[in-house]
Amino acid sequence: MESIPAPVVVFDLDGTLADSAPAITVAVNWLISRYGAVPFSVAQVRSFMGRGIEMVVKDPLIQSGIAKQLSFDDAFPTFMAHHIDNGPSSIHPWKDVDQALTTLQKSGVRLALCTNKLAILTYPLLQTLGWQNMFDRVICGDTFTVRKPNRLPLIAAVGERTRRAVFVGDTTIDLETANAAKIPCIIMDPANLLIMPRRAKVRILNSFRDLPSHVLKLLLTDIGK
Repeated sequence: MESIPAPVVVFDLDGTLADSAPAITVAVNWLISRYGAVPFSVAQVRSFMGRGIEMVVKDPLIQSGIAKQLSFDDAFPTFMAHHIDNGPSSIHPWKDVDQALTTLQKSGVRLALCTNKLAILTYPLLQTLGWQNMFDRVICGDTFTVRKPNRLPLIAAVGERTRRAVFVGDTTIDLETANAAKIPCIIMDPANLLIMPRRAKVRILNSFRDLPSHVLKLLLTDIGK
């Protein structure tokens, strides 16, 4: 008889485990400043995040009014080159993330990653953060032809035979994804900036010190119950 896989906790990456918004803001402002546009704040760029790196470029082009001067097709590779060269070294995990991940692993929980971040950005960042061997599965924004909030990437990160899982994210897109996959969700808001719809029924945590205990409680319930 085959053994049932251990429970898994799937994490989003940008905004959830690491604060990448400042580094992305630098790349966005470097791009648009070449056309005389007013720079965006970190908070503004943070609001563009969650739907994939393409939207982090498209939205500023439109909102800054330079989309007619600079097409997305020209802007995106330029942005990517700058961000690949400069981004990973300036992105840092939120406080107590490493301790939370280690605690969960010691509890017998497997860890996986499901991010809309492209693979070319994800793997260098994991290497920089020392997490290259942390996750059993890594699903990126270009692993499939669809990405979150489609449930397929999250289900793939969990694994077909896994009966118990929790998804940890930081946006309404992550919550929508978890609901579509019928997987319990915890939303992290370390910066205390999240505005969640009133109708949303989800546990929101501000500290990673509290995460392991909440995850382990949720894992007592099978997926779909």
